[in-house]
Amino acid sequence: MAQENIKPSLPESKGHLLIIEDDDNIRSTFASYLEDFGYQVKLAKDSNDAIALVDQNIFDIALLGIRTRDDEVIVLLKEIKKILPALEIIISTDYSKNFNFFEAFKAGAADWISKPINLQELH
Repeated sequence: MAQENIKPSLPESKGHLLIIEDDDNIRSTFASYLEDFGYQVKLAKDSNDAIALVDQNIFDIALLGIRTRDDEVIVLLKEIKKILPALEIIISTDYSKNFNFFEAFKAGAADWISKPINLQELH
């Protein structure tokens, strides 16, 4: 009996994620961790990268973790939501005491998570 070319089935993607993070180590750690669970992950290091990826792809969730001024985060949120209105955007910040979450939620953020992020909590 001839053996057929049997390829192992790849797990279905659990979703498409965009990680917007200016710290290279955090960005790659999050990507590796989430890819191990079957998520397809794209990475952006700044606002320009994020907008370019959002223009070219459909994502289920974006994790926005850029350390920048509140108003810049709000502008980026609004730009992303114009392109992908249904995209769920989670803010990740280590400045939670000073961050203007009210404005972020008005601009389209769905939730927030405090840094440092526990990888299990992220998943």
